Amino acid sequence: MTDPKPAADRSALPEAHRLSLEARRKLTVTAVTEVLRVDETGVALRVGPCVLIAQGEGLKLRQMSPDDGRVDVLGRVDSLRYETAPAGGRLRRLFG
Repeated sequence: MTDPKPAADRSALPEAHRLSLEARRKLTVTAVTEVLRVDETGVALRVGPCVLIAQGEGLKLRQMSPDDGRVDVLGRVDSLRYETAPAGGRLRRLFG
């Protein structure tokens, strides 16, 4: 059986990772390779070739484990989305 997605589409997907959101107050993400931004309204985490963006209120990075790339974010999480990682590390459009 062949995969219906072309190889180019698969390359933009995040690598194997796990997300856990508890009562919209604690977000845990594994396989994070870089924390790109943290402030009270947004967190941007590099997961493979993508950036995972969490937006909300009162967000803060609670823990980062370099062993497995685990990141814990506390605060009220209103949304989660993936974006293709921007060239040159520019995040302005991600939080616009």
